[in-house]
Amino acid sequence: MKKVLFILYFLLLNIHIFAQTWTARQDKDWDVEFKIITREQWNRLVEQKEIQNEYALLYFFDALEYKEAKIIKGKNPELKGYYYLLGTIIPRTNEARRLQNLTGYSQCLLYGNDQTGQFQMFFLKESGSFIREAIKINSKEYINKYNQYIRWVEGN
Repeated sequence: MKKVLFILYFLLLNIHIFAQTWTARQDKDWDVEFKIITREQWNRLVEQKEIQNEYALLYFFDALEYKEAKIIKGKNPELKGYYYLLGTIIPRTNEARRLQNLTGYSQCLLYGNDQTGQFQMFFLKESGSFIREAIKINSKEYINKYNQYIRWVEGN
């Protein structure tokens, strides 16, 4: 009996972990595999990415404007309240692969709230500076936008 309970517990644990990831089709060039992470993991990854990269793309989407991408693998969880996501960007075309190799456009970090909106961060190597919206990490513009987007997610 204990063995059966252990197997059931193990299966439920694996299903729960698997349910924490899903893949969305962004457009014809890109898919993104999302994974739910903790606040501590998000903070650690932001700090690491700021040290490892030169530029970033920062975006905020209000909850009223945001539309979900088509889920192609897994199940999109119903994100309620505050959430933190790690996205792995998967190129679907040769052009997208070249762009990813050139700029380092390979992961995104998202912080959101279902009531307010979602803050998205993409980190780029120095060669990513040719992207119009790229902001130098730790510049005054980067710090101001980062702080403003955090406040918007938090409803301030």
